[in-house]
Amino acid sequence: MRVLIFILWILLGIFYWYCQNQCCNAGTDSVKDAVTQTAAPATSDGATKVIGDRPLTYNWSDGTPILGSRFNAYRDSIVSNVKENQILEITGLYSRDEENPTDFENLGLARADMARQKMNVNPDEVRLNSRLVASSQLDRDNAFESVRFKALVDSKNVKEETVVDENNNVQTRTTIYFPFNSTNKLNDSEVESYLDQVAKRVVASGEKVSLVGHTDNVGGDGPNMRLGTARANVIKNYLVRKGVNPSKVLVSSKGESKPIASNDTDSGRAKNRRTELQIIK
Repeated sequence: MRVLIFILWILLGIFYWYCQNQCCNAGTDSVKDAVTQTAAPATSDGATKVIGDRPLTYNWSDGTPILGSRFNAYRDSIVSNVKENQILEITGLYSRDEENPTDFENLGLARADMARQKMNVNPDEVRLNSRLVASSQLDRDNAFESVRFKALVDSKNVKEETVVDENNNVQTRTTIYFPFNSTNKLNDSEVESYLDQVAKRVVASGEKVSLVGHTDNVGGDGPNMRLGTARANVIKNYLVRKGVNPSKVLVSSKGESKPIASNDTDSGRAKNRRTELQIIK
């Protein structure tokens, strides 16, 4: 009899242990999931904070950022990687199917600007951008990532920018500026350092480099076309000396036909004297 009671007592203990682990743990997991996916009330600055792994997300047709539990570390990592001669580009993604309740031209710019505010950076050290994407890349029903951060060179003689081609491919275009009537390589350590990195990349990857020369409107069309070509060749020759295969460098000229600033001022003409560099994948 005592043996039977002892056996029943052991079986009862096993059953109790099983219920505790299965039933109670299942309930705990459900609570954890609810905490991860349910937004807390909006904060005083309008941002809704949630507990989750993704540091910065947005809802459909909404420009207000949702800050995750790792946002502070995420922000610090991005800001600390922007060097002295660089600018932080923030690009907001948006879809044509979304409503835009903001005063911005599109919801992408609104998202980028709200992200800038949360990043705590000087507006003069940030460039806002937007990019139209297919609705399928976003999520109508759940929070989604909708901003991209990129540190771009932004100095007196070298400026990087993000461009989107006709096939919606995102690439970086670099503008290198030249003095008036000059076809000599700028005696500038920053320009050389930048081109060194370009050469190192394309030698390793086998990518091509497109170089397009531009001028101001001083002089005739023919001389300016030749001057634009000469400026592009200055950059090509430097890259070739650094090991780039000449066949991988494509040179062309637009002369004075594609100004990016007014030719009526000295500062505008200085911006038009340039070579645009783009790596072709």
